[in-house]
Amino acid sequence: MADGRLPPLTADWFSERYRTFRAVIDEAAASIGRDPSEIRTIYNFPGRITDRPLARRT
Repeated sequence: MADGRLPPLTADWFSERYRTFRAVIDEAAASIGRDPSEIRTIYNFPGRITDRPLARRT
């Protein structure tokens, strides 16, 4: 149903393509009669949830 987009962790976050992708998705949704605000963008950031801070890595 294409209700969301999850950019991969390896995405080039600073590229022009990444900065403008949402406008492309919004236009495509509107062109087929979908409300672009119903489509979610979820960012894939790695991490770990713990009950205490992790040791610092250098």
